[in-house]
Amino acid sequence: MLFSRAPPRLPPPRPRTALEESFKRLGIKPTKTPGWHLWPKILLYWIRRYSWAISRRIWSLTGQRWLYLKECHGDADAEAASIRYVRRHTTIPVPRVWGPFNWLGTRFIVMSRVPGHSFDIHEWTRMPRATQDSIIAQLRYFVSQLRALPPPPSSTTICSVIGGPVHDSRIEFHPVGPFADEDEMNWYVRQGMPMEWLKERSPACYESHNRRHPLVLTHGDIAPRNIMIEGSTITAIIDWENCGWYPEHWEYRKAHWASDDITPGGWNDRIREFVEPFDFELEADRTIAPPGSAIGFPEGTQTRYRSVVVDIKDGLAFMLEKQWTAY
Repeated sequence: MLFSRAPPRLPPPRPRTALEESFKRLGIKPTKTPGWHLWPKILLYWIRRYSWAISRRIWSLTGQRWLYLKECHGDADAEAASIRYVRRHTTIPVPRVWGPFNWLGTRFIVMSRVPGHSFDIHEWTRMPRATQDSIIAQLRYFVSQLRALPPPPSSTTICSVIGGPVHDSRIEFHPVGPFADEDEMNWYVRQGMPMEWLKERSPACYESHNRRHPLVLTHGDIAPRNIMIEGSTITAIIDWENCGWYPEHWEYRKAHWASDDITPGGWNDRIREFVEPFDFELEADRTIAPPGSAIGFPEGTQTRYRSVVVDIKDGLAFMLEKQWTAY
């Protein structure tokens, strides 16, 4: 009688070495062959890491006193062009821009350091009423200058100052467009939903997306964090990465999007004092922006918000960011 031999018992897996842990952290796949060819990647990683730390330290002791380096997440060329355009055609205080550049894979803009400091909602509520009124009056004058600038002639394109894509946090996480007109932008904002569906699920947004608004130059992110002040004087408006030619209601919508002060008489209640109010468009857009109450998908289903798969709970589109996909 033949007896089968028991399979050999495998030895326990050996613990990872420090070198293998480094490979895993750097995203380098393990290999059974000698890893001498991987050392240049590791060496480059540490050179970049220490170069960045040393550069920041040197910069803090030298040029940081007079210049500011802004790390850009959108189109650095478009933002630099926006600041220069505003500086050339208005009296709005903005930093002086020298230009963008790349450093160790990161895009920066070199600009002058402006006096003063930005503020937050808590500081705003503690300001004297006279100081608040002065800041609001200056903002109203600055916004009126932006809206008085003529858009490109015979153009309905929603674009950056240089005619390229727009970087707007309400529309997309990265630069998109340019959009041929307001219809195309609205289609993107409502995630491609057909107008027939929109009419059923959000009649207010259906009416809003059937309206047409003239294009005006828009900052796109007017919030306390982007307003530099000294006392009651605005010393600069900063962060122009969202700037571009948008429908005239978009500045009001984005000012509310950028701040969530729900205090009665607080910052959000006073936005209408320096930007022409478009309350109907604001409330209509809120029905299709997360968490929106009028999308109308059944509970338990999923939909796409920008690049994020969203679970629908209780009729509201809550962003759970549980899965990123490429559509």
